[in-house]
Amino acid sequence: MGTDIKAASERVQAVAAGNQRSARSRRLSDLSVGESARVLRLEGPRLFRRRLMELGLVPGTEVEVVNVAPLGDPIELEVRDCRLSIRRDEGEQILVSADKRGLKVLA
Repeated sequence: MGTDIKAASERVQAVAAGNQRSARSRRLSDLSVGESARVLRLEGPRLFRRRLMELGLVPGTEVEVVNVAPLGDPIELEVRDCRLSIRRDEGEQILVSADKRGLKVLA
């Protein structure tokens, strides 16, 4: 029960701080191999966001984590039938959906 109160408190603090992240969103870097989700929002500098959009990572696009290097960096993704690799810190700047409609685990 204490964990629930702490999580609720963190959500309230995030909203108060102006953080737009919802309770159902996750960072792309937090997904495991085989998980897929829909891109919600790109964060970071303008040029960085532009480069990701040029690679096909635009809001609404489904992305799947295909592989992760042994040391955890980079992350191999499949986006629009194309594979690309990004750094873990870049994946932390990509918010993806984490609800059951937008997130599935592939067997």
